[in-house]
Amino acid sequence: MDVSKLDTYVLSILKEHGWYEEREYDISDWLNALSSEGYASFEYAENILKSLGGIYVNVGGDNEHMSAQFNFTPIYASGYFDLLSNFEVAAKEELYPIGEMVQAFAYAGKSKKIYWGAWREFHWIADSIEDYLNNLFDINAKSILLYTNPRADEELNTMKEMLRSKFPHITY
Repeated sequence: MDVSKLDTYVLSILKEHGWYEEREYDISDWLNALSSEGYASFEYAENILKSLGGIYVNVGGDNEHMSAQFNFTPIYASGYFDLLSNFEVAAKEELYPIGEMVQAFAYAGKSKKIYWGAWREFHWIADSIEDYLNNLFDINAKSILLYTNPRADEELNTMKEMLRSKFPHITY
């Protein structure tokens, strides 16, 4: 990771949460577990995880920075391999999970772009891990929607109907 590309605020947050430049986190268990599900890692994703693996950040915002909640623990994508094919078509490249942000997964692409997605939609957020980290705190940063699950509304409505039948006194 090129620390010269990180905002000083972002760099200080990372350091407060256990990151340091020479960090070399052991990611072998994650790689083995995720490869057994079909995920195929590549060098850029592995370098990100070796540097940032296991880092968890949950900080409030201020007048100049967004609040942010993210972690670099890719094993949370375990069980969600079925999402990957649609995301890779939308991204036009191979992806590998690098962690989680709020309630979505973060993915690195072979091109070094960073994306985020969940069952409902998939977004591009940055051209590199450094930009991703900066964008997480940037009040003006915007992600670009690349894919929407065409069945998402149908699945949500089905779930609401099931809940209404079981709990008719609650408004959804």
